[in-house]
Amino acid sequence: MDIIPYLQDFDGVRILHGEDQAYFEKYLQTISLPIGDDALLQEYFDAWCIKQNFISKVEGYLSSGEAGSVHLKNIMNCEAHRDVLIRETFLRFEGQVDAASDRLSEIVDLQDMKIPLCEL
Repeated sequence: MDIIPYLQDFDGVRILHGEDQAYFEKYLQTISLPIGDDALLQEYFDAWCIKQNFISKVEGYLSSGEAGSVHLKNIMNCEAHRDVLIRETFLRFEGQVDAASDRLSEIVDLQDMKIPLCEL
């Protein structure tokens, strides 16, 4: 499989070359790093679960009546959201929030990393 980085905008599609391609490759390598290390990936997932703070959201939805029930239903019916809620609950119950929070700044850095050329 080959990855061919490109930019699609109102002028059409163009394949990235030179500095743009190098930046894209660095970006892809950076965001893909945790995938190659199961322990690191679990640490990132744990940090993500703490960052989402679904337990607090669920408490708010429960106290907001019918308006919150739609959001609560989404968390419970969406497998990905439910997995985050379950993992967050486990981390809090087991007293592992501080350990899970160690990677929070890295999660924020990955989220804040600019996607190549997205501002065009």
